[in-house]
Amino acid sequence: MPTSYREYDPNQGLLLPEDMGEWLPEGHLAWHVSELVEGLDLTAFHAPYSGADGRRNRPYDPRMLVKVLVYAYATGTFSSGKIARRLEEDLAYRVLGAGNFPAHRTICAFRKRHWEDFGKLFVEVVRLAARLGFAKFGKVGVDGTKVRANAGKRKSKRVEKLSEEEARERNVKAEGGRRVRGPRRVQQGNTTDADSRVMKTPQEGYRQCYNGQLAVDGEHQVIVAAELVNNASDHGVLPGLLEGVEEACGCRPHEVLADGGYCNEDDLRELERDGVEACVNVPEDKRNSSRERPEQFPATARMRERMETEACREACRERSWRSEAPNGWIKRVPGFRQFSVRGLEAARGEWSLVCMALNVRRLHGLRASAAGAG
Repeated sequence: MPTSYREYDPNQGLLLPEDMGEWLPEGHLAWHVSELVEGLDLTAFHAPYSGADGRRNRPYDPRMLVKVLVYAYATGTFSSGKIARRLEEDLAYRVLGAGNFPAHRTICAFRKRHWEDFGKLFVEVVRLAARLGFAKFGKVGVDGTKVRANAGKRKSKRVEKLSEEEARERNVKAEGGRRVRGPRRVQQGNTTDADSRVMKTPQEGYRQCYNGQLAVDGEHQVIVAAELVNNASDHGVLPGLLEGVEEACGCRPHEVLADGGYCNEDDLRELERDGVEACVNVPEDKRNSSRERPEQFPATARMRERMETEACREACRERSWRSEAPNGWIKRVPGFRQFSVRGLEAARGEWSLVCMALNVRRLHGLRASAAGAG
């Protein structure tokens, strides 16, 4: 007796339009992204299309493009060409696109136009997390990670090999064709991404990179502030991160946890002026300097004494698993290890989009856990 199969006719058309609500299971990340973006203020994304006289082709709805980009970065697709293909082939993308199939040039141009606006959306998502009770600002941990630039190390040149115009643009002084040495002068430039710098990475050695910085909520590991610099050192970054936290919540955290890379006299003095209780690891060389010349490094000396207490040592042990985790998630969950854009300002915009997408994914998991517990 022949086997009886379920009915299958690939040429059978649909008599009625399908309900997209039946395409994906309830609780899917795509539904969460769609709901969240609908609640955000997208005025800046609509602004370029205001005042149109109707003679141009109708643009794609910015809501759709924002949803697609947030979902793409949350799930590990960063190339505009790949995103365009996913809109044709992937079910979740088709749900978010709702019958729209923008070309990769359209996606790329939209993303490029709104880098600064994505930074503002990141802050709005942080505020949403706070309203939902998933972001606390009292205690934050800070951590940095090196992310490869969209530039090859072989495209780097020494200063004397750069043209006079390139050297002027890089603010490098040259005298008689001879490289000028100095502690703050750039000795090398990259012809592909002039803003990137050669930095040492833990696994890959020296690469063209940017230095991504995060301030992380101490309870739910939500990113509450993000910054990107092209300096391998973490010195001078801490005050800017705390300003980002203040922008999101209206107040500075009362406790900050950081590793030894953030320990420098100027930053520690600023934390003291702002009344922020910090636990910052003090490297051995700075411990010795603060002991030998306490009048020259008073804030470092006070931090060294503070770090000798059991409370601060315990707080710093807590920092290692609370604030370092999101950097690990960025590189392993969506797999963001290299910028797809060039230039510091564009890279900052993409870093904000990456951090916002990770927060959106984190909120999805936290809300599901809270609903399950309830």
